[in-house]
Amino acid sequence: AHTVYQMSGMGRETPSGYVTDPEHEPPLSPGNPQADYLTGVTAATSTMVAITYRRVYGGGQLVDVSGVEANTNHVRMNWNMFAYNPDLLGGREKAAFGQVIECKDGHIFFAPYGLDHWWMSLRHMMGDPEWARDEVYLTGPGRTANVNNIEPHVRAWALNHTRDELYWMSIENKVPCFPVYSASEMRASPQLEARGFFIEVEHPEAGSFVQPGAPVQQTASRWAIDRPAPRLGEHTDEVLSELGYSGDAIVALFRDGAIQG
Repeated sequence: AHTVYQMSGMGRETPSGYVTDPEHEPPLSPGNPQADYLTGVTAATSTMVAITYRRVYGGGQLVDVSGVEANTNHVRMNWNMFAYNPDLLGGREKAAFGQVIECKDGHIFFAPYGLDHWWMSLRHMMGDPEWARDEVYLTGPGRTANVNNIEPHVRAWALNHTRDELYWMSIENKVPCFPVYSASEMRASPQLEARGFFIEVEHPEAGSFVQPGAPVQQTASRWAIDRPAPRLGEHTDEVLSELGYSGDAIVALFRDGAIQG
């Protein structure tokens, strides 16, 4: 879940921002398996769509759900939080044992402290240094209380490795980790590219641009975005006509400035 969540670019967030100091801030951090929740919701929704399709058209189909795509689809929420109130965000979530740390060629999200076997795997990855053998670090509460002593060592070690090196080491040792991607790097992701996640849309004002597509793939009722989001008032005439307004009434509303189109 940690890997998929970070790979998606979404990060770990709440409506009120990261919890970086749980001693002085309320417990707003989400639970660990957030990526699993979002993937499950996406899978459930797409399954309901497939069932509806079967009832209407009589054919079954395969629903292929990508955890990365499902979570990437939610990155806009994290973007809004960064854009409007960046002061709430920090690089470390002490309550969730996750942090963004610098490495040789960028940054990674790293969460090796929460579970005992993660911690032992981290020790193995770092060559089991003497400082990490302190018995106080053997339990979760011990690591929580001493995270400020642990972090400098881990950060110094990470600076000697690239993002890919740290990622693959973590994968092999089953430690939650993933490179922090920029928007352009996420756009170039081989995983998302192979699944055709990004699509090109033509907009009458913005021109041609690329945007996220469907977070699921279905064999029969494929999700297709064949037009851009509507502009303000673009379909006002059609909507009001469907609601029973006459042509003269719609013209009067436009004339009085009550609506735009």
